[in-house]
Amino acid sequence: MVRQVIRPISGFSTRNWSGKQEKQMSDDLAKRYIADHVKVARLHVTIAKAFILKNFHPTTSELINRFLQSVDAKMPQKLVLHPSVDPVPTLDSVVSAISWQLAACEAIWGLIANAAVFPASTAMCGGFGSLQWTTVVPGSGGSSSGFSLEEYSIQVPDKLALPKSSNPDVDLPLTDPDLYLKELNLPGLVPAVEMALREAVRCIRHGLYLACLAMLGRASEAAWIETGMALASAVPAGSSIDGTKIGDQLQDPFVGIGRKIKIVLDSYSHQEVFGGITKASGVRLQDLRNCVVWADCVRESRNSIHYGAEPAMSNSYEKVATLLIGAVPHIRLLAALADAARKNP
Repeated sequence: MVRQVIRPISGFSTRNWSGKQEKQMSDDLAKRYIADHVKVARLHVTIAKAFILKNFHPTTSELINRFLQSVDAKMPQKLVLHPSVDPVPTLDSVVSAISWQLAACEAIWGLIANAAVFPASTAMCGGFGSLQWTTVVPGSGGSSSGFSLEEYSIQVPDKLALPKSSNPDVDLPLTDPDLYLKELNLPGLVPAVEMALREAVRCIRHGLYLACLAMLGRASEAAWIETGMALASAVPAGSSIDGTKIGDQLQDPFVGIGRKIKIVLDSYSHQEVFGGITKASGVRLQDLRNCVVWADCVRESRNSIHYGAEPAMSNSYEKVATLLIGAVPHIRLLAALADAARKNP
């Protein structure tokens, strides 16, 4: 489970709350603590999307409750505000429960926007009530009340349905850009590649296969050029190949991507230059040749955007989905090679 780092807020120490203290946390300070620490990480939304599709339930409240259980984010029943009790663990649990529920609600709307799930009711749910607090502990008097958490509510349809046109078990990574990039699992992905892949997933989700191929082709081009530039910069002086010349060719707008891919492959074949990078990355020359086959398939299919050009096979869902899924290992390979080249000049 991904947990948030909780830091003390100004005017309140999270230490020395065992035993008697000179002052206790007020309900206003407790509300401020919650407001300062509730955060929704993008990773949390991605985790929620994957859970929702893999563990789907048509009743949204039940689906959210199951998700909160899976990440151990249970809302406490009561907050004790007394000098003898440390309130921070309870407040941290409140923050966690709110943050994860907000992530789940954002995930639901994101999946609806991508037509991965559909609203099945006009009624809504997802609101928070109030958090009860008390200053009463055994052996002492005090007061009890509560404060509203309604400001953290995101309403979502109380019933959901899966589309009949897809199988989540098979198509899960292609239902949402976040899930696809989670499958790719490359935190340091080049922004141009990430943006193109996100657009490609959105396109295939809406049946825009040619547009998907255009964006997939852009991602492939960016990945190959970035890898080639990293290799060129790692060529030592006096080598059998000219790193500067390779870099210039890769950046030349009048050199087609097919030619640029060949330049990268031909350069990498000089293992007397790149042997160390091959060992560091684990990417063999044959692996890069296999990546060329995938890139050529993408390029040939993408070229049907030109008037009068027809691909060897029609750009059906099955074909485009296969190329998009195939991008995962191949772009991961190119990224590993580029990373090794940057670290091993």
